Amino acid sequence: MSNALLEVRNLSVDFHTARGTVHAVRDVSWSVDRGETPAVLGESGSGKSVSASAVMNILDIPPAQIIAGEIYFEGQNLLAMSNEQRRAINGKRIAMIFQDPLSHLNPVYKVGWQIAEMMTAHGRSMSEARARTLDLLNRVGIPEPHEAVGKYPHQFSGGQRQRLMIAMALALKPDILIADEPTTALDVTIQADVLALLKELQAETGMGPVLITHDLGVVAEIADRVVVMSQGQIVEQGSVRDVYHAPQHAYTQKLIGSAPGKGQIKTLDAGLPLLLEAKALCKTYGRFTALKDVSADPGARAEPGGGGGKRLWQVDAGPRHPAA
Repeated sequence: MSNALLEVRNLSVDFHTARGTVHAVRDVSWSVDRGETPAVLGESGSGKSVSASAVMNILDIPPAQIIAGEIYFEGQNLLAMSNEQRRAINGKRIAMIFQDPLSHLNPVYKVGWQIAEMMTAHGRSMSEARARTLDLLNRVGIPEPHEAVGKYPHQFSGGQRQRLMIAMALALKPDILIADEPTTALDVTIQADVLALLKELQAETGMGPVLITHDLGVVAEIADRVVVMSQGQIVEQGSVRDVYHAPQHAYTQKLIGSAPGKGQIKTLDAGLPLLLEAKALCKTYGRFTALKDVSADPGARAEPGGGGGKRLWQVDAGPRHPAA
């Protein structure tokens, strides 16, 4: 038996749809040791979030089905546990930060109540939960916590909402924190703040964060080890240094080569067929003519502001109406 805190073994997950079965995760294995920071890296649709959702028992079943594999936490198979046993672990021992805080925070409840409810659901008193909520908001950098607890999610910025999600996830001091795209849709400076906060909290609490991301920079910034996924399978894994400096798999090489300044600019064959071309295109808004007899392809030179270039490529997506 492995000494890993969390271990995913040979996990396979299918989704049964009207168009057939989708093999979202195929024979995937990865683990987390206490205090380390692994990252699961891959493009959208690679299966990285599905494997994390299986750990948290939040897959929609059906259409999802775990067809093979085991998930061990402290030597116990989570997939063999009852729902009641899983609920005792989720949130308290294993927590998750989702990539879209506004979608996962309830818009009709104040954030203070939502964070406190995380604790009362696991047996804490309301007075203890309220005091802990204020401490958490202060720790994750939310200004004026006493006022913040009485606000709704839409009253916070994107970066602050991500901090609220981190506070909620840390409420019960979990051993594992799965962070699913924790910096998506945040600007660069806010991304850096959130990553720095996660590293600080890891040092303070000893938790094992698991990063689920497509962002090479995030992995380089915070992870110790990286698992690269493509089309539902693990294609490569190792230390961040080894994988970044000497990638072995062709997919990993392309992924790292796609980073600015890492890959080579390739000239396309002039003989390749065009995927999109505009011929004699006209577009009007009432008496205003936006485009008149325009012919171009996507490789055409961009026009300066007001030249109609943007309008040209918006036409295919359907009519748009200028603001009154």
